Amino acid sequence: MCIRDRWQGNARVQVHELRSRAATIGMDRFGIGEWPDLLEARARLAADFPPVPLPPRKTGRAPRIAIGLFGQLRDPDFTLPQVKSYFLDDLAATELPSGTECRFLLATWNRQARKQLEPGYPIGEFISLLPPEIGHIAGHLNLRTSGDFAHAFPAIFDELLRRSAQAQNEIGAEWAEKARTFFGEGTLIEIADEALVDRDITGFAEVDPTLRANSALRNQFKMYYRIAGIGRLVETWESQAGFPADIIVLARPDMLFEHGSVMRYAGQLLAAGAENTIICDWNPGAMLNEGLGDNIIIGSRRAMATLFAGYARLSTVFHPDAGELAVYRSRIWG
Repeated sequence: MCIRDRWQGNARVQVHELRSRAATIGMDRFGIGEWPDLLEARARLAADFPPVPLPPRKTGRAPRIAIGLFGQLRDPDFTLPQVKSYFLDDLAATELPSGTECRFLLATWNRQARKQLEPGYPIGEFISLLPPEIGHIAGHLNLRTSGDFAHAFPAIFDELLRRSAQAQNEIGAEWAEKARTFFGEGTLIEIADEALVDRDITGFAEVDPTLRANSALRNQFKMYYRIAGIGRLVETWESQAGFPADIIVLARPDMLFEHGSVMRYAGQLLAAGAENTIICDWNPGAMLNEGLGDNIIIGSRRAMATLFAGYARLSTVFHPDAGELAVYRSRIWG
């Protein structure tokens, strides 16, 4: 195959992918007349939202990596030790530049909640709720999901569902101090009142009523609010040190890793000196993010600044006086 034929073949594949994605995300929900405005908004994005200014980089020093855990705490006594252990083991096993400094940052809400159990969840999501004897039996039967467990032990599974819906527990200063001790010296924590964000979203829904019926999209607003919290913690760390972090790793605080290395990607970004690169998981179900997963995100400081500014941009777009920026409201869907 000649180079030209190969290029044309790749182009056809890309066009097919774009058409398929447009169909999947319901591009046809926008009238034909709206498409030019959407395309114009996408083309002028950089002009409407200029890059966030960053402190200058300093060369000739050991790199700094921030591990930001953002979002709702669920069963933290079970999940956080596993998350910490995974990252520490991964750091120890990865050949990063000598002297690389890593710090845990946590941006969460003032209440924790158990993850709502549903058929299909990995058993690891709720195995801590089981007596050791039942857990041993589940392992012996090679049960892999909560659906398998529900089929084998319906009464016990119903009880686990009941427990998962129990009242949420308060997260406050006392818990934060214990978490700082647990994660180690230098850990930074920001705890936000979810009610204040709900009030913001209610205001957004007054501007765009379609938000009222879309709980998934409202949850995206909360996700970006907690990512913005990690951004503020990164800035605090940078102000203490006098120079910026190099790589940011974002993960949910209840994300349980079974295998693989996150830090090898951080090492690759450091070696490449990439300024505008983000690596994330691929999640076909996350169509609100155009397929980009939010389970694990690794990126340069400059690239992550865009994510840190996400909630501020949403607030601007959904402000009653957004003016021409209001065109982005429809774009949020896609």
